[in-house]
Amino acid sequence: MDDISRKTTRAAVALPSYDEHTTAFDYVIDRIVKIPALGCLVRQYRQEGLHKDGETRIIDLIVDIYDAEGAERSQVVQLIQSNIHIIQSTSQHSAMPLRRYFHFESTLAFRLTVAYYMLRTLICGLILRLHDIDFAGVPFDAVDIEAEDLAAADTLIMSTDCAFDTQWLPFKALRMHHPLIAAYGAYDRLFQRCSTRAEHCDAQQMKTLCKDLVYRIFELWRCGTAVADLMDAKAEAFSGGVAVRMPWELAVP
Repeated sequence: MDDISRKTTRAAVALPSYDEHTTAFDYVIDRIVKIPALGCLVRQYRQEGLHKDGETRIIDLIVDIYDAEGAERSQVVQLIQSNIHIIQSTSQHSAMPLRRYFHFESTLAFRLTVAYYMLRTLICGLILRLHDIDFAGVPFDAVDIEAEDLAAADTLIMSTDCAFDTQWLPFKALRMHHPLIAAYGAYDRLFQRCSTRAEHCDAQQMKTLCKDLVYRIFELWRCGTAVADLMDAKAEAFSGGVAVRMPWELAVP
């Protein structure tokens, strides 16, 4: 649904007019829903190649989703930055390796921040995958994307204290499930390209933190850890790797 149709629909059912957080969130979601199509194309290219039209479609999707110089993207970032404050961490459940976390002005600000930086890790992961497989014509520099990938993952980790605030359990925590898997993927990419033992240890520490936080979410919902146990496979799938079959699918012939 385009922006005009969406606003018309809201007006028809007497929903409140858009505020800036809702408009920004729609910008993010409009791009997140294109990630699976891009992931499928990247996966297909890796496995069997694509004809020229398919390769062109990959580039078009990357440019559209990444939105390097878009005015809307700049407005989203400004809105996020104006509604968060960095606080030094003291909680035993906080993002301890980073020693700081975010305080959000509202739940809407939390929702927007988490969705936006999950989007950034997802698109960065797919761009880096294309660099890894020497896809011709990737329009963004790998070093710049690696830096953004890691910064976005750190932002997601710094958002987790708010997610586990006892005032809001367990629904805000559940919003962190996929963002934490996306962050896990970013730290795994960092782990793969590290050149020193210290760097490997730091990256592994962040991967372990992501996994521990996801386990904690599933414990809150008392639904077991079977899906959380698939984090490596899911993070790989998010970046155009092999698609994941969920535990309940494995029994299906």
